[in-house]
Amino acid sequence: MASMLIDDNKGENYITQQKFNEYELNWIIEDFKFVYESLKVIESPRFPSTSTENGKWYIEFNLANVDKDNVEIVEIFLRNTLNLNKYIKCNIQIIDSFGKESKKFYSHFNIFKTYFIWKKIKADFYKEWDKSTPSSIKVHCKVMVLDSLNDVIPSELTHYSESENLLSQIEKSFEDESLKDVTFKVENKEFTAHKMILSLRSPVFAAVFKSKMSEELTSIIEIKDIESTIFQNMLRFIYTDEVKNLKESAVQLYNAAEKYQLEKLKRMCINSLYKNLSLKTVLETLKFAKQYSIFDLEQSCLKYLASNIETLKKTPEFEELINMYPRYSMEIIEIQRTINYKKQH
Repeated sequence: MASMLIDDNKGENYITQQKFNEYELNWIIEDFKFVYESLKVIESPRFPSTSTENGKWYIEFNLANVDKDNVEIVEIFLRNTLNLNKYIKCNIQIIDSFGKESKKFYSHFNIFKTYFIWKKIKADFYKEWDKSTPSSIKVHCKVMVLDSLNDVIPSELTHYSESENLLSQIEKSFEDESLKDVTFKVENKEFTAHKMILSLRSPVFAAVFKSKMSEELTSIIEIKDIESTIFQNMLRFIYTDEVKNLKESAVQLYNAAEKYQLEKLKRMCINSLYKNLSLKTVLETLKFAKQYSIFDLEQSCLKYLASNIETLKKTPEFEELINMYPRYSMEIIEIQRTINYKKQH
């Protein structure tokens, strides 16, 4: 998204560039009357399906709250899995089972921290449906997150071809052995790379290569605390900003990213662990979150445990966790109380 400014004195064109990340949800709630009468709170699926540096979004309907004047209201929340501090814009449309767009909720660009909320009197919320709830509704939500705002720059007279794009060239250099000037020995394998690229991406690599060590020592480096496959994936991320098979290696990659201060890779690993929470993974993920003091991931694990406590509480792994961290027992109980309270109100 860009806006054009004209300098009348010199006749030069300038462009202010704004970069946005957009996320969309299409959510169908079938038998909405039953949902409304049975559930007080309902949450949409998290979106997008893949992890992003902006976390995941979801909508929460509080269908039967009461305001200070004892009037029944419907509350609609836009929430995020991270504590963002960014400008966002949101549009929510609700379409009934006849295809009629009957409700719109939107926000202008505002700082998003924990949630956006819209409130509507219950009677007004259903007025356009002739005082009856539709058999189903479709909710469409579009979220725009302001990623960056560039300074005003002169517009280009000509455009560079895609092959001259710097980021594209860096990515291609991952497989190109020419000009590589450092070798890593990891387990029984060797990996080559460019000192300059590693230094730009990681302050730890930069410190190593800028130190007064001899050229020989900084040109051949042995890594003893990272598996070769993990180190290779980390190198690929440094060159491409992407990770293959993150689900299977998120914990090990986080350890490597922590060592070399790769903050984006750390966030990607956290988001992957959150996305793939299951009965099989939740206990180990909780231990990991506790070890690295990742509060949001820790709380997500505890909520998952509270919702599945009957299945997990008799397992040896759960007993071991409680023995290690006794306070988790009380936290899980408190979360269950909160969940039950919301269901009852």
